[in-house]
Amino acid sequence: MISSSKTLDLVDLLKLDNLGSQIAAKFQEWNTLRSTWLAEKQELRNYVFATDTRKTSNASLPWRNSTTIPKLCQIRDNLQANYMAALFPNDEWLAWEGDDKDAVVKEKSKVIEAYVLNKSRASNLKSTVSELVYDLIDYGNMFATVIFVNEQREDAVTKEIIPGYVGPKLFRISPMDIVFNPIAASFQDTPKIIRTLKSLGELKKAIVSNPNDEIAKAAFSKAMEARKALSSLTQTDNVKDNGFAIDGFTSYRDYFSSDMVELL
Repeated sequence: MISSSKTLDLVDLLKLDNLGSQIAAKFQEWNTLRSTWLAEKQELRNYVFATDTRKTSNASLPWRNSTTIPKLCQIRDNLQANYMAALFPNDEWLAWEGDDKDAVVKEKSKVIEAYVLNKSRASNLKSTVSELVYDLIDYGNMFATVIFVNEQREDAVTKEIIPGYVGPKLFRISPMDIVFNPIAASFQDTPKIIRTLKSLGELKKAIVSNPNDEIAKAAFSKAMEARKALSSLTQTDNVKDNGFAIDGFTSYRDYFSSDMVELL
């Protein structure tokens, strides 16, 4: 007789990574500690974009008319417009300030300013900053990092390399996807765990753009191994796994055989 514990054989089949499991568990722990904050931000978002009071906590009120004008959204957009106008008042928003006499030479300053302004326009910096400003308004904080991108591409017909931006680029981190120790003395004194959800295609593109990204290579390889292992499940295993979903449990097969890879 087969024991019911055999339904967990998918864990062994997928060969869970101990380090990855510990990081995921810590992410879940720190994310749970801010559950009240998450609920408040979800309620705030519902009110900001509400056009119907039945989608907010006011649904319990005994009013027959449920239509509402999202005035909070207008205030939010006005705040964002004012912040962006202050950050980028014109196309020449950058001013170079050197640390010594040699660094503030007029010719040198002009070259540095022109270079940085060109790179910021090519990397679409203003658009990313706009998203960060919305985060500041919505969540009270914003997070970002710098990544390397290679936006050159090859023409499918002529095989010609079409030029694109290559270099560092500002990358927004959603406040929903970053956690850290809530009792740390400061943001600098705590480890941060950032969750990123990518399709296999995006992961492969990242490898092509940056061949030295060993983390992306390892994640892609592990995801492909998991898909290969799960694709070999017998019909009996498939029926058992589908039964899990019907009974109200998460399906390991559906999760790991999807086209999405969660990176922590």
